[in-house]
Amino acid sequence: MSVDVFKRRFTELRGESLVAAELTKQGYLPLLTPRNFPATDIVAFNPRNRHTIPIQIKTRNEGTDFPMGRGLKKHPTKILYVFVRVSGNDCQEFFVVPGRQINGLLKKHRKRYKAEHPSGRANPEKQLWTLDAERELRPYRNAWRHLKNFSVHQ
Repeated sequence: MSVDVFKRRFTELRGESLVAAELTKQGYLPLLTPRNFPATDIVAFNPRNRHTIPIQIKTRNEGTDFPMGRGLKKHPTKILYVFVRVSGNDCQEFFVVPGRQINGLLKKHRKRYKAEHPSGRANPEKQLWTLDAERELRPYRNAWRHLKNFSVHQ
């Protein structure tokens, strides 16, 4: 395993651990999924109502942009995203966003991209889409209330 892969994996694990700790504080039982489990890093179990919430975690230790992938694919909507910004040993920020909101945020990016490239020469399929913590995710900072309102049956 290369040093870069190790650092990236360490950052991912750190984000997952921080989210698991926060879920525990919120009264949920966090279950970390295997690496090859599609689109879900943690399943949060609510012992009060016996519901589960699939959660995907995106962690950054530098910068404010969270990569969301290339192309025009839709992201799962029946999932909760938690974006984690870590810095040093003790500073973290959580941005808790329902999946249906992610597609709306990315749709704005794609619309702006098409307006900036009216000739059609630029290919949105090759574009790396990102969400900015300062500009786009700020309303979701520490929005753990979405846990209570979340349902995979939405």
